[in-house]
Amino acid sequence: MAMTRTGKRDLTQPVWRCQPVRELVAVMTMPGLIEHTAANYRGRVVDDAWCRGCYQIGLARLEQLDFNPAPLTQWIAARKTERLGSYFETLIEYWLTELLGYQLVARNRVISQDRRQLGEFDFLFRQHQDATLVHWEVTVKF
Repeated sequence: MAMTRTGKRDLTQPVWRCQPVRELVAVMTMPGLIEHTAANYRGRVVDDAWCRGCYQIGLARLEQLDFNPAPLTQWIAARKTERLGSYFETLIEYWLTELLGYQLVARNRVISQDRRQLGEFDFLFRQHQDATLVHWEVTVKF
């Protein structure tokens, strides 16, 4: 249930009945861990306002999922994991591909050279507006 800082129910926000939908909404609306206006990250970090905008755009689809969560629960079941970070990435992937319609190019793509692992891309995807290739590194801390 959405609550205000005073502890009263926020009547402007939906009450999500389905736990996976609540978790997806939490992923979409949780505040970022990095301040997007910091000089080192400006223009390179997804800001909270963008995420809130995506939430507002996807509100009707989220309400449909809350009524019939099968598409989301099947998505999660197909990627079953016990690890919080992997589950978080599963919800991010659903958000990007199923709610925003972005094209997933790669997820958890290992980058190596001469048999030495240099790193890994969490997500590479194309935005539908202009087909720009976008790289996201995501994490959740508990």
